[in-house]
Amino acid sequence: NLCLRIRSDSPYELWQEVYENLSTGQSLPALYNESLIIKIFENSGIKSEDARDFALAGCSQVFIPGKSSFACDMGEYNVLKCLELALHNGFDERLGKQVGPYTGTPDDFDTYEKFLDAYRKQIKYAIEMGVSINNKDYLVRNDDCSCVRSMFTHDCLAKGKGIFQGGARYYGVQNEVIGLTNTANSLMAIKKVVYEEKGLTLKELVDILDKNYEGNEDLRLMLLNRIPKFGNDIDEVDKIRADITEEFFKELNKHHAEPSGYHMPGEVIFTYHISHGKEAIASPDGRFAYEPLADSAGPSQGTDLNGPTAVINSMLKLPLELYKTCCCLNMKFSPSLWRIGKEKITSMFRSYFERGGYQLQINVVDKEALIEAKKNPEKFKSLVVRVGGYSAYFVTLPSELQDEIITRTEHKI
Repeated sequence: NLCLRIRSDSPYELWQEVYENLSTGQSLPALYNESLIIKIFENSGIKSEDARDFALAGCSQVFIPGKSSFACDMGEYNVLKCLELALHNGFDERLGKQVGPYTGTPDDFDTYEKFLDAYRKQIKYAIEMGVSINNKDYLVRNDDCSCVRSMFTHDCLAKGKGIFQGGARYYGVQNEVIGLTNTANSLMAIKKVVYEEKGLTLKELVDILDKNYEGNEDLRLMLLNRIPKFGNDIDEVDKIRADITEEFFKELNKHHAEPSGYHMPGEVIFTYHISHGKEAIASPDGRFAYEPLADSAGPSQGTDLNGPTAVINSMLKLPLELYKTCCCLNMKFSPSLWRIGKEKITSMFRSYFERGGYQLQINVVDKEALIEAKKNPEKFKSLVVRVGGYSAYFVTLPSELQDEIITRTEHKI
């Protein structure tokens, strides 16, 4: 997985090389704003000299090589599932059992704020459960000497402790938070349709979701196309996205991790948007039951309609300084738009990083080419795409993941 640490003020020639590499359609390298990442680490109590030495672990998570144990991907949270539980008094319709706390039925929520309180209680419960499980998982490792890893990790030998006994210099548990964009879009829909326009009651909406929009396609299309979506530089929905992100991240980061440090949030979606989507019934953003969630921290597939600059503007409203694992943004450009030239493209990317953007993953490919590659894989064996936090040969991906990549918005002229 080829990644590049870069800054907005990096040499012009380096940014030109980035453009040329991405122009090949190989989706590499992924770009990381080292100015922001170093600052985040320093603000987390990591020494400046160590923060400047950060690298990428696994797919896209940031860590301090040879000095840290951050337990990449140890925890995953499905935020849209928490919203679903808030709509069903903690009852999981798919599993047919109670999995969250009792927080009230739709009839109890006569105001939007009361419903938000129920959602927040489900979030708090999910975090408490996740933290408990992850800490127990780490405690089990106390019996694992892991001699080789300990030998190559600073401070372990000096302390006489293995990496799982507290010998490393820095600790934390990295958690990936899935479904924040879908949740923000869904809350926007509930706020508008139920509480402001009063087009239907919350109970009526829940009944429609439970039936997967059967017989209500017009309503689904209205929710999908008329209600503002994150990624279009629309302040109202972007603020919801920023608020629920900050609330979740700060709540998670309160919790102590074993054997030291804290639970660290981020959005490295990888392929979790597929698996977590299969756990969630239909949602108020117009998404059908069990369909994929948003493929990165950016917009949900096909809902960013105002161009790449609007996507970037929406992303910059997020509390990016709180992302302690990473904040991955997938963007797909048609070759025709990409060919408007190095200057405009690189200027847009440099501006994003200068204004505090975190990370970029770029696909330069025609939607038609992806459709053709799925039909005739033998002709497209070398076609590489950016998936989540990694790149892969398109024809080797599972069919459902191919379909999801095809549905991502392709920015055109």
